[in-house]
Formats: sequence, C-alpha cells, structure tokens
Amino acid sequence: MASAASTPKTVLVMGMDEDMASRLGRALGHLPYRFAKLGDDADTDPWRCKPREFLARATAEVRASPTPVAGIIGLDDFPPSLLVPMLCRRLGLPANDLAAVLRCEHKWWSRLWQARAVPDAVPPFQLIDPRRPLEASALAIGFPFWLKPVKAYMSMFGFKITGETELRAAMEEAGAKLPSFVSSFDEILSLAPKRAKHDDVDGTHLLAEGLMSGHQCTLEGFVDRGRVVSLGVVDSIRFPNRVSFKRFDYPSRLPRRVQERMAEVVERFFTAIGYDNAQFNVEFFVERSSGRPLIIEANSRLSPQFADLFEKVDGVNTLQTLVELATGVPPAGGGRQGQFRMAASFVLRSFEDKLVRRVPEADDLARVVEAVPDALVRVLADTGDRLSTSPHQDSYSYRYGLVNVGADSEAELVAKYQRVRAMLPFEFE
Repeated sequence: MASAASTPKTVLVMGMDEDMASRLGRALGHLPYRFAKLGDDADTDPWRCKPREFLARATAEVRASPTPVAGIIGLDDFPPSLLVPMLCRRLGLPANDLAAVLRCEHKWWSRLWQARAVPDAVPPFQLIDPRRPLEASALAIGFPFWLKPVKAYMSMFGFKITGETELRAAMEEAGAKLPSFVSSFDEILSLAPKRAKHDDVDGTHLLAEGLMSGHQCTLEGFVDRGRVVSLGVVDSIRFPNRVSFKRFDYPSRLPRRVQERMAEVVERFFTAIGYDNAQFNVEFFVERSSGRPLIIEANSRLSPQFADLFEKVDGVNTLQTLVELATGVPPAGGGRQGQFRMAASFVLRSFEDKLVRRVPEADDLARVVEAVPDALVRVLADTGDRLSTSPHQDSYSYRYGLVNVGADSEAELVAKYQRVRAMLPFEFE
C-alpha cells in the first residue's frame, strides 16, 4: 500500500478533453502529478457557462478531493482564463489577481492601461456601444479600422470596417449575437471587485482600433514573483486576406534588437497592471520601416497551440511552465536545447463552409506518429457537422485541424508537414 508521502498530488485541469489528456501525458509524464478533469464541457463554453454555479460546484469538488490538490490550470481561452484564477483565490492556491487578468481580457480596459504604460505601442482606439446609433462623424478614428468586441475570442465578431455600410452591418450583427456570447463574461464582471470608473462597460460593447500592419508575431512568457520573463517570439504567417492564419513559426526571424524592444514593452505593461504568477502571450505587429512594435492584444494565458513548439526548439514545453506556476514551483525555462532548430504549427483551413464527411481516427493518428514521431495533430472538426458549427473559427474562414512539426531547415519543415497532411483522411461535401 502506497504511503501518503508517495501519493502523487493532483493538478486539476479545466477544459481537459481526451486530446489534451494525451498531450499532458506525453509532455508532462515526468512530473510528480496526476492530472484530473475539473468541471464539464459546458463550463468551458462561453455560451453555456454559468460562472457562479461553476465556482460553487468546483470549490466543493476540490475540497472533497481524495488526494491533495497542488494546483488548478486552464487549457482554454475564456471562460477558463478568468474562472481558474477566481477559483484558486477562493481556495488559497497559487493564482493571478482577477483585476490584473481583467486588465488583459477586457480589451478596452486593456487598451486604457496600455496607453498609460506603453503609449508608443498602442494604436488609436475608441469604445462603441452597438445599442446606440453612431454617426460616422462621431468616430474619433477614420475609416478603415478594425472592429472587435471588448471580450475577444478566436477573432470572432472581428471585422475590417471600410465605410458606414459595413459599420452598420457589423453593429447590427454584434447587437444580435454578442449578448448570448458574453452573458458569462458579464456575470464574471459582476463578481469582480468594483472600480470607480468604467464598470458600466460590459461585454456587449465594441472596440474600434486604427489599422496596424507589418510583421505579425506573438511574444510568449510568464511572470513569477514579480519577475517578467520573455520566453520567445512566434511568427504568424497569414493567408492573403491578412486575417486568417496559415502557420506559426518558432523561433522568430525578427532581429534580436526588435525582439528585445517587444520584451521591454511587455515588461512595462505587465508590471503596471500588477500581473503575477501566470503566463501570457502578447500579439504584435512590428512596423517594417521603423521596427516599432504595436500591441494587437495581450492575453492572460499561454497559447496551447504553441506549447510543443517551444519544447521542440528549447527543450521545455510551456505546459510544464503552466503547471509549475500553478503549483508554486519556479519555472525551469528552456534555451535552445530542444531536438530541432525550428518548429511550426500549420493550420488546416477552408474558406468555404462545408459538411464534414470524415475526420482522422485514432488509428490514422497513430500511423502519423509512427511515420513522423514528433508530429502533433489536433482534429478540430467532427464527422456530420458543418465547419461553421465549430467554435474555433474567425469571421472569414474555418479551421478544422492543426499540425505541429519540428525540423532543422524550412524546406524540411514544409516537407514533413506535407507528408503528415497526406496521411490525414479529411473528407468534405
């Protein structure tokens, strides 16, 4: 019989499905923890989540756990990005401060803090209430501009606006569809500490931002005991529509001085908002002429899609960093000690809504790993569904899978991806 000292502690995982359980086992099997799912599928669905109910149920579940709970992590965007720190604070587990998280996740509040801390890295922006008529003359920024909800999610409801007709159409769509999407976000706002200003800006509001251009990329890192650490920069390669992502490359091709400038921006912002004990990723445009970084948005979480890219190149999966922060262990970090010189995450995408006739099964994926051992494939579609029913979409296209591979040259990287893609039996009507 195992002694109490040898019993592994539990890390509870919000948003853990079968695929993520496999990834955690593959990446973190060496850690002294067992991973168990927290909550149900509705808790991670913005349309179905009931934050108060979840927090009460999860608190009782943790306190009744038969094994010690060392920490709680979330592997998804919203709602876990907000619910996990709220729950951890209730239970006295390592966690970020909810106010600091909201200064990232509420995109208008985030822009206000960015404008104070790093004004040179912020485009012009304006708050818009879709429930109130807006004349073009009332806009503080001119056409064209980018319009998105103050609670962004996978580029949903994000549109490039070139004139009044598009603005009216986007506001009507937002007015009709946003309330059901942001009801859980607004419930979380009602549970958050009150502020003297801006409390009335709920999730139904929109944010207009001046258009940015240049080299798009994402800086990943974490804050541990007040120390802001930048791990690396991932380049974003887009399709010709300049919105939908084709692939993500690590490490970045940007000059070191530009990456250092981005790291300085990140450190100033996260220090200003009181962010601590958590990972982050900050999306940037870097102006090609000046090298000036402009913040697209700051996110209070890691990107699970990039986690094994860092492992392939640096030797440490960022999922491990997530668990270390959640359990109060100083993160190990990496440093170009991985198996490959570079890695990429390729996005399988359609620009037409289609009916899914077939997706790869477990046997198909096993054959891929046998042929390309470092390949990581995620299937984001279900047989019998239309691509548009998946929540993993932007406003212009439909993702149905991801393929991550590593290599020592770009030619090898592309060849490995093409080999894996040819082995995946996706079929559409």
